[in-house]
Amino acid sequence: SDQSASNNSNRISVNQRVRRVQRLGQFSVYEASRYEPLIRQSWEKLLEGHTRQELGLKFYSKFFTDNTSLHSMFTRTSDVMGEKFADILADIVTAVEDVTAMKNKLKALAPMHLKVGVKIEHSARMGKALFATFEDLLAEEWTSEVRAAWEWLWSWLSQLLHQSLEDARNEATVVTYSWDLAMDSNTAEEMGELLFDTLFELAPNLKP
Repeated sequence: SDQSASNNSNRISVNQRVRRVQRLGQFSVYEASRYEPLIRQSWEKLLEGHTRQELGLKFYSKFFTDNTSLHSMFTRTSDVMGEKFADILADIVTAVEDVTAMKNKLKALAPMHLKVGVKIEHSARMGKALFATFEDLLAEEWTSEVRAAWEWLWSWLSQLLHQSLEDARNEATVVTYSWDLAMDSNTAEEMGELLFDTLFELAPNLKP
């Protein structure tokens, strides 16, 4: 049908946009300004009939249904995680046109993500669960245009997540290497004394 052909055309164009974002790695102000109203309006619509906790719970329900093996990565209850996830998403929606703010948000979360074992390939699974959640809650208002906007945003978040995880991994490697190098030359007691000597030199008021 004409509608089916139109939907297929929209899906192709969405996939092309996502691949372009991944290939070029450049933030498009034009696309941000184009998609921002759709993202904000659909987000506001979601929150009209649901709390953030309800939204997050539904998301994790869908995510864990298809990814049972990843459940062990999450140590908190679904209601706590759900509300936290929705809060993060709300911050990202607020900063949708500010790539620096999005980078800083994901950078702050990166050490925790790295610690629990989050991998870049998990972002596609989370995106699938998120879009399914939105489709259920928005019903007919989950249009191809709204989906395109969220897919654009999620492709950016995935790219930023990848970079933030790499940065956190590199920083952790440097810290670990430096510590191992120091321990090769000093005993634990010597390292402790050196640490306190340096601390008191920098902040004499802390010295007992």
